[in-house]
Amino acid sequence: MVFGNPWILTFLPLALLPWLTHIHAKQIISSVNLVPEDPMANWIDRAYKLLASLAICTVLLILAFPHIPETEQVKSGEGAHTVILLDRSRSMDEPFRDASDKTNRPNLVNNDPNNKSKSHVSKEILGKFVGKRDEDRFGMTVFSTKPIRTLPITNKPEVLHAAVNAGDIGRGLAETNIGSALIGALNVYQGKPYTGSRNILLISDGGDVLNTPVRAKIKGLLRKHRVSLFWIFIRSHNAEAIDTKDSFSPHIVLNLFFESLATPYKLYTAENPDDLENAIRAISQIQSQPILYNEVIPRREMTRLLYPTLIALLFSLIIMHLIINPYRIRQAL
Repeated sequence: MVFGNPWILTFLPLALLPWLTHIHAKQIISSVNLVPEDPMANWIDRAYKLLASLAICTVLLILAFPHIPETEQVKSGEGAHTVILLDRSRSMDEPFRDASDKTNRPNLVNNDPNNKSKSHVSKEILGKFVGKRDEDRFGMTVFSTKPIRTLPITNKPEVLHAAVNAGDIGRGLAETNIGSALIGALNVYQGKPYTGSRNILLISDGGDVLNTPVRAKIKGLLRKHRVSLFWIFIRSHNAEAIDTKDSFSPHIVLNLFFESLATPYKLYTAENPDDLENAIRAISQIQSQPILYNEVIPRREMTRLLYPTLIALLFSLIIMHLIINPYRIRQAL
């Protein structure tokens, strides 16, 4: 236990003040032999002073702000450290692919539960995913033109759900810079000891043509931090299938680059909400390995334990005062 204001404790000698006074009124008598010994009065006097001293000490301890500081405990479990990399480009505000719709770009239908945007469905399914992974550690980054880290790696459920919900606020931007987003997500592991399976879960409906320096950096960081990459590719309306041969579409080129990596990589294609949920479920089953993680035990305030003690002492002093006054009157008579 430590004190927030330890200098307050220098006033503890004030607790001796009650012992420097007497609870009875002073009277002048010719000889102490005329006053009979009163053991009851002596006990009342000592009890009153003791209660007063304890009350002073309790007040000073409260003002000194005692608390048990924040600590960390190393725990083990089964799970993974996962950074969720969520695409928030403008195309994610569109509905899932509908092969029967021959229009250039289908529109969302208001109040239709079967016509939700890709970002909204992703948010709902991710919320279920993190809610079932009690021992996992999650971080989250959203991106379009630039990555925005919304959550460092943590295992606090309420914080995770808040970050997931925040990933679906507002309209996305037009561009998708997956290279910059991946580098930002990989840097989350920078300087952290390896204590278990590490993953990046990329959820995106687009691709990106990465230049040579960006490719080299991504490849190096994946190997350095020993990170597995999972990509859930949400196929957009009129987009080519990702396994199309002899195509230079950005998402196809990006997938070929990921497949060339020496580090583990797995691709999932989602054309509807069920595909997305199945992909999340499959990743959840794969990534259940022994991990070590630090659990932060928050600071515990001790002052709340002292308030009832102070109230009890003050109440006892009032009772003692009510006892002493009649006793004084009887002594005077």
